[in-house]
Amino acid sequence: MASTQDAWYISLLGLAEHFRTSNPPDIKSCIQCLQAVFNFKPPQRVEARTHLQLGNILLTHTKNIDLARTHLEQSWCLSQTINGFDDVKFEAASVLAELFEQQGQPTHSKPILRKAIELSQHSVYWHCRLIFQLAQIHATEREYEVASSLLGVGVDYAQISNAAYTRVLFLLSRVMLLLIDKKIQEVLPLLNQAGHLVETWAGSPHQKEYLKVFYFVLQVCHYLMAGQVKSVKPCLKQLQQSIQTIMAPTWPDDDAVCGGAGGAGESFVWLSRQQLYVLVYLVTVMHSAQAGYMDKAHKYTEKALAQIDKLTSSEEVVESAGSSAGGSGARGGAALAWRLRMALLEHAALCRLVAGGKAHALHEIARAAHLLSSAPNGTRTHSRHMYTRSEGRAAAHGAAGARGAVPAGGGRQGARAARDRARRAPALLRAQRTHSGCAHAATALPAGAVRHVHELHGRRRGAVPHRHTYVARKGPMDVRETESSDCLLTGAERQRIGAANGAGEAGGAARVRARPKGCVLLRAGVASLLPSAVQ
Repeated sequence: MASTQDAWYISLLGLAEHFRTSNPPDIKSCIQCLQAVFNFKPPQRVEARTHLQLGNILLTHTKNIDLARTHLEQSWCLSQTINGFDDVKFEAASVLAELFEQQGQPTHSKPILRKAIELSQHSVYWHCRLIFQLAQIHATEREYEVASSLLGVGVDYAQISNAAYTRVLFLLSRVMLLLIDKKIQEVLPLLNQAGHLVETWAGSPHQKEYLKVFYFVLQVCHYLMAGQVKSVKPCLKQLQQSIQTIMAPTWPDDDAVCGGAGGAGESFVWLSRQQLYVLVYLVTVMHSAQAGYMDKAHKYTEKALAQIDKLTSSEEVVESAGSSAGGSGARGGAALAWRLRMALLEHAALCRLVAGGKAHALHEIARAAHLLSSAPNGTRTHSRHMYTRSEGRAAAHGAAGARGAVPAGGGRQGARAARDRARRAPALLRAQRTHSGCAHAATALPAGAVRHVHELHGRRRGAVPHRHTYVARKGPMDVRETESSDCLLTGAERQRIGAANGAGEAGGAARVRARPKGCVLLRAGVASLLPSAVQ
């Protein structure tokens, strides 16, 4: 630009920054100054950069998401044809893709990131960052094979680019996704390769400690998924030693560890120090629960919850500061803190049940139910960690009873939808009676209402209607009787049910036990966050 153009642009930009950083910030005047830039018909570079600045400010300080998306789209379109304009070009693509993902439109994010990855092969930092971001979106959508292949591309690219630290991050992230996808046979060689790279690390000792924590967390999860509880102790001990080293007062900040050493291509971190501290607590709770040390698990659970409270309060302070770089990080930190808290509460409930403390277990379940009501965005994939024995039998009976029959209520899909509705019911207790070909569920709601879910898996010749009576809890001490809807059973089944009813109806809470659906930490999405760039 000429010097006269420099003058008006720098003046408007300086005014906008003054209004943004004033106390309190004058965001309206800041936006007006940036919008005034377009009145001078600026060059394409200035126009693209200004659109990006407006999009970031609107996202951080206002609720006008549509206008922010428009500015980001214009910045991305304008900057694609400009050579040597990497910061604006790829930041616009990254922020725009993240915005689409937050709005529940990941299909719009993927083509933007793929185009940006194609254009960023000359920039190590942006190429790795965009690969991590696209892999995270695929992992969130449970497209684990695609995400794993992307991370494999990242491993090769980082090795070619001499980014040793980022290469190990890609490798460990791929191991994590394989564990989530339960491809245990593919995990072991990659985990051994990552362990060798960590042990022979000759770079920054601070980066080595971060890699060791990541590696040992995955190693512990691998052993727990395999049921090898005794093999966990050496890894868990080294993990605890590493986290104590990282949490020392003399330890440098994350941006100094991963943002300064090794150049821009090494500016990535899996989780922050405080998040790693809570994660190690959770891993310790998982091991204690599986090893049978219920008191120890409860003690570490309370410590971890207190640490999450501190972490959440500090992130709220950062978010209230309103920095454009910390907005998305604060939202991601809130979702991760929610997942960590939920996993801890579910483990606490399981430990209470195993120890025979039903009242304490109900208290932990109530806390978890309250937490579910305030779930942040990005936690929609959370699924429960407990199930009732009778529920498992009902699913088995349903699959068996539907064979060779004409199902009612939509067939197998109708039965599956009914089970899904039952799972989504806001209940703290679920009691089920199961019979051949049907299942009944009586759910105790906090207000005393009883939701009755009837699953009919098949109509058979000679079936006649019948009714059952169930006892469901109305409150902490009261009970209430409710009748089920009609269902169709054969004569022989009716006789068996009559004998069972004569012996007394089943009421109260069903027996609950832990369901070994893989490592809870990984399945719940707690460790599904891939490394992100240090802002």
